[in-house]
Parts: sequence; C-alpha cells; structure tokens
Amino acid sequence: MPSFNHIVETDYNRSFRSTKVEGLFDLSPESKLKKQWQVDIPIEDMDWNIGVIVGPSGAGKTSIGRVGFGASNYHEGYDDWPRDRSVLDAFPESETTEEITKVLSSVGFSSPPSWLQPYHTLSNGQRFRVEMARLLFDDRDTIVVDEFTSVIDRNVAKIGSCAFAKTARRRNKRMVLLSCHYDILEWLEPDWVYYVDQAKFTRERLRRPRINLDIKRCHSSAWRLFREHHYLNRNLVSQAECYIALANGEPAGFFAYVKDNMGKKKNVIRGHRSVVLPDYQGVGIGAVATKTIMRHYTQQGFIVKAITSHPAFIAARSRDPDFRLCNKVEYVVSHGITELTKDSVKGFGRVTATFQYVGNRKNLLAAKKKI
Repeated sequence: MPSFNHIVETDYNRSFRSTKVEGLFDLSPESKLKKQWQVDIPIEDMDWNIGVIVGPSGAGKTSIGRVGFGASNYHEGYDDWPRDRSVLDAFPESETTEEITKVLSSVGFSSPPSWLQPYHTLSNGQRFRVEMARLLFDDRDTIVVDEFTSVIDRNVAKIGSCAFAKTARRRNKRMVLLSCHYDILEWLEPDWVYYVDQAKFTRERLRRPRINLDIKRCHSSAWRLFREHHYLNRNLVSQAECYIALANGEPAGFFAYVKDNMGKKKNVIRGHRSVVLPDYQGVGIGAVATKTIMRHYTQQGFIVKAITSHPAFIAARSRDPDFRLCNKVEYVVSHGITELTKDSVKGFGRVTATFQYVGNRKNLLAAKKKI
C-alpha cells in the first residue's frame, strides 16, 4: 500500500437548525465539510498476514481502509445468512462439511449443536466467530474488516481475536482489521499497526499476554456451569473424578475422568467429559488442561484413554505426538440423523476414535508455553 493523501468532502446544505448551531458555536458556514489524511503504510515489501488500523471513532479508519486497500476488498458483513437453515449452509458449496467444521472449531466455535442453528439465533459472540470463519474461505487476496470486535464482550474479543489471527496465518490469509479498541492488539499479534490519531506506523510484532491456567480437582456440582455446552451428552456419571480449569481466576473448562472396569486391564482411566466455555475456545486451553490431567494419571501408573467423536478433536489428536490412535476410526449408527445430498437423503453415523495419552514431560512443557 503506497503513501497517499486522502480528502473526503461532504455536501452541506444549510438549514435553520444547522445555521443556529453555527451561530452558537461560532462555526464557519461552508458548502462542504472536508476531512484530509496523509497516510503512509509501507507494507509493499513485507510478508504479512494480520494488519490493524486502529483509532477512535470518526478518526478515518473506514476511509483509509477503503481507499488504501480498495473498495472491493472492504467487508461490510454478510447479509445472506439463511433464516431457515443452519449456518453451515451459508459457506461455499465447494467446501466440504469437514473443512467448514474444522475452521469453525479453529476460531473458537466448536459446538456441533450450535452449528445447526440459523445465524440470527446465535449470540453476538457466536455470530462474530461464525462471520470470521466464513471470511477465511473468501478468495480475495486482502480483506478489510471494519468495526472488528466492536459489538462483543471484551473478553470474547480478546480470545476470539487470538483464535482468528492464528487460523488466518495458518491459512495464509491477509486481513486488515479496523477497530477503535486497543485492547485486542496484543491478542492479535499483528504484523503491523497503523495508529490513525497519531499517523504512526509500526511493524514490530506484538506478543499476546499469557493466560494463567490453574487446574484443580472440583466437586461434580461444578458441571452445572458447563453441561449446556457439551457437544454430545450432558449427563455426568456419579463416580467421575472432576477437574476445573481457571483462566486468570475465572472458570473456563471442565474435565471428568472415570476408571474403566469393563476391560481386562483394571488400571485404565477413560476421559468422560471435556468442555471449554465458548468465551475461552480457540486458544488451546482444552488441550493443555487435558494433557496436564492425563499426565497426572500416567504418573500414578494408569493407562489413560479418551474416546471422541468431535471432528476437530480427532484431527488435532491424530497430529499430536502425545497421543496414539488405539483403533481405526469407526462409524457409530446415530438414529434419526440424515444427510441431504443433491440426489437423495441418506442416513449416516457419527465418527468415533479412541486415543491413548503417551506424552512426555518435554511435550507437555512445550504445550504449556502456548498458553
């Protein structure tokens, strides 16, 4: 993006009220209102993915984004979300369901029941994550996103920014984010920032704050805070050993394990429930907490296994050297579930996979550094 001088002129037709305000505040009557910016964002020779234009409301972020990066790259939000179908149906038809759900999970929207909801029924935080996931399938070289995180809770904004930026880099997308909020800068870890009110450009990579994660044994009653967010089953067996993950002192995740007495070996511990609250999804809290608890059991001589049907969990653990796939991926028949294709409607089952934790201290410490 070259340096440029940008002028915005707005037609101004005087009226009785505007003339009165001119007199009250000694304003000069003009036929046009004029704003002018001298902008220098030298990124032509940079290798970058995330850029931020930040400044107070009315400072000129939108004008700079439109002019500097092209009106065709400016994103004003999607207005074609189907009201009678799930959010999944708004994604490109050329993309597989597996790839769509993978990206949704990567930006912190990993609840299959919520995937089936229409867009207008989602919360503001969920809408933000779904919109960002859909943007990651956009084929434009550079996308300018205005009012980034403006309408969501600031904690969701920080965690969501981190998850979105991480996925955008992984998919090698270029995003220019316009925002009046400075609290997300470190969480985005942008490659460059332009401060509109100071006319200042910086290209040093910011580093996001650490999340202090504490994992403690807890009473099963804590499940009430998390049960509505479990992707498959909301029941908790009475003999489960329960753990809670606190992110900076706030409840963020719940994990439960049970002794598996069904097989020949009596020293097997099996994962029973694993939930990270939506506000904290997408930054690796679940992975680190799970490994920490599993390591605790392996140190006591237990074999620790987990069965999962969540596609994102299966994909992540298949790549993770701390886990070993114990069996082939299987399909379990699910009653009343059908798949709609162009030619027919057919039944299908959910995928399940069993993994054993085989991690070591070196891998665990490496995982902790990510948090």
